[in-house]
Amino acid sequence: MSNEKKIKSIKVNSPIRTNKFNFPLKKPVEYKNLFAMDKPRVVTRLKSNSIKNPESKYAKKKIIMQHYTGEIKDLAKLSIENISEYAKKVGSEYKLITGNVFNSNLSPPCQKMHMLNEIFDSYDVVVMMDTDMFKTKNVNLSIFEDTDGVGICAKDQKRVFEMFKKKHPNLANKEYPYFGGCIWRMDLNLRQTLRKHLVEDEILKFNCSFEDEAIFHRLATRAGIKECKILEEMWGYGSYYPNLEEQAIIHIRTKINPNNKFLKRTKMENYIEIKNGGII
Repeated sequence: MSNEKKIKSIKVNSPIRTNKFNFPLKKPVEYKNLFAMDKPRVVTRLKSNSIKNPESKYAKKKIIMQHYTGEIKDLAKLSIENISEYAKKVGSEYKLITGNVFNSNLSPPCQKMHMLNEIFDSYDVVVMMDTDMFKTKNVNLSIFEDTDGVGICAKDQKRVFEMFKKKHPNLANKEYPYFGGCIWRMDLNLRQTLRKHLVEDEILKFNCSFEDEAIFHRLATRAGIKECKILEEMWGYGSYYPNLEEQAIIHIRTKINPNNKFLKRTKMENYIEIKNGGII
């Protein structure tokens, strides 16, 4: 199947390269005054038309980021355009992070943890999304105002965590959160807390192996964060599930049926079908 249309050029930031973390690594430290973590909130329905006035003087500073390493492919260009439009809609800054900026010895998905860097400490909330994420056409919800979750923990993530425990039994702990890596939403307190517990030798074990999901899990474990608010699945909803039009952000996957992992096609084919359906 051919691509939808010729994709217009999108201006992106120049790569930033480094051979180490962009902030000092320290040995694990005891952190007694952890920020308050409430029980995960159960949301049955979120109100519509709830995007706050982005010009409000009370609005907190916020940013949505995406990351890409290498030559940006067509689907990623479409996602970058779509999510940058969403950022503008909700009154947020947008930034594309390119290159291996977190650690050059780690695989591209791990680089999303660059969001922990102190250079973003001027932002109250930082959101990081994959470059195969798309806002739905009629979404009226703000990732900043209508949720306070950190990451998604649904059926798919629970299945992956079981695999993670088998691969890294000494680094997995079921008492601590394990979230999917398609979207992260972290406030300043959480980001500052997690980066205190970065240990490079340990994190390198997750290169091409559960990657940013494992890094977050291990940092949360070291920090003693047992309870972390769960981000509703509508913020990173698998494209192979039904009722896509009711979601906020769709995560394009190759799978086309939730009950058959062998039925697949390209992400671009799935994107075009959903696009033609008027959903994104």
